[in-house]
Amino acid sequence: MQTCFTEIPNFFTDEECEMIIDLALEKGMSESPLSQYTDKSADEDPWEEKIKAWDRNKNGFIDKTEVRIGNNLIGSF
Repeated sequence: MQTCFTEIPNFFTDEECEMIIDLALEKGMSESPLSQYTDKSADEDPWEEKIKAWDRNKNGFIDKTEVRIGNNLIGSF
């Protein structure tokens, strides 16, 4: 799956980022609950462990047999 976004490193300075955040807060916006989890790196996939648990044959894909088995595991997460 391809993303619709492209990252441009260092597009804004730290000061410009803070200014944009301050302006958004003044307009009533708030921090996303997902962004509040700072103990995990942005590169980590929170679903990775769950997918690994369902992927019985370790091929990187969940097939229909694994879905049937995985449905029995839902309570274990």
